[in-house]
Amino acid sequence: MRLLRLAVGGALSEGRPVLFMYHSFQATRERVFNVHPREFAKQMEALAFAGRPVEGLAATLRSRPEGRPGCGITIDDGYECILGVIPTLERFGLRATLYVCPELLGTTSAHGLRRLDEGQLRQVAASPAIEIGSHTSTHPRLTTLGPEAVRREVAGSKAILEDVLSREVTHFAYPYGLWSESVRAEVVEAGYTSAVTVHPGSLRDGDDAHALPRVWVHREMRLSEFRAALTRGGDLLLRTRYGRARPRRSRAVPVGVPG
Repeated sequence: MRLLRLAVGGALSEGRPVLFMYHSFQATRERVFNVHPREFAKQMEALAFAGRPVEGLAATLRSRPEGRPGCGITIDDGYECILGVIPTLERFGLRATLYVCPELLGTTSAHGLRRLDEGQLRQVAASPAIEIGSHTSTHPRLTTLGPEAVRREVAGSKAILEDVLSREVTHFAYPYGLWSESVRAEVVEAGYTSAVTVHPGSLRDGDDAHALPRVWVHREMRLSEFRAALTRGGDLLLRTRYGRARPRRSRAVPVGVPG
């Protein structure tokens, strides 16, 4: 098993590395997983003001014994509305990881959200504020599939994205946060260096690089809670939003968390 070796100790005020999880950005409160672009801008300003490095997922996962722990911005599903918030990321000099499903490019989700098409994906990938990861080819529940189907979704999506973008794709997000040891093994075999779940929490020493927790940012999150996740770690949100903490290796998906 590959394990992270992060330098996350230090005073409480310095915080731990945190991976924030987003989905869509629209000026509506219709969907709980949506964040208003104005609120997103406030959150990114808070990140920049805190002086926490936000340089992409690989940089966040590296040990930083000489400075403050980094933070990661992760965005699932590749909805078209990301085009409206990339200028915010660029303005504050932040870098996010966008997980997309290549066989769903240019389609509309069950929630009525349009996904990036291939041309838009190339446009987004050209921004210094974005790195691209895979969210499988078609966003299935991987734990319900046989080995060959899992391999097509995991390794196949990587191959498609690398062909479209002419660059290596090394980060992965489990659809719905669902994974098993056999699914994880396929992710490792495909050559991904990291994989994220929807299990809430901040990063800790010894975390499995292919089963990383995240902090879900949604329409109900107050700016004070976002700042608290920076200074006190994502486990604060685990207690206040999801009730009693689950074991770190739990594969149960918290109720209401999208993937």
